[in-house]
Amino acid sequence: MKISELILHVGDEHIAVQGLNTSVTNVTKGKKSAKVTFETEISKGDGLMNEIALGKRADFTGIIVWLPTERLPK
Repeated sequence: MKISELILHVGDEHIAVQGLNTSVTNVTKGKKSAKVTFETEISKGDGLMNEIALGKRADFTGIIVWLPTERLPK
């Protein structure tokens, strides 16, 4: 499934976008990768974080999509 198809399936009104470049709190470089820590705001309350911490199925999930900066709208 293409990302555009996923967004159409879920619906624009149900999707939030967060730029990680403004949310990064720490970067630890490895030999071939990096561990990036970032903060996010969850408007659905603390219940979601508790579900994730306990390994339960949460009502919301997140995905990371990397885009070339020069292709983004100004």
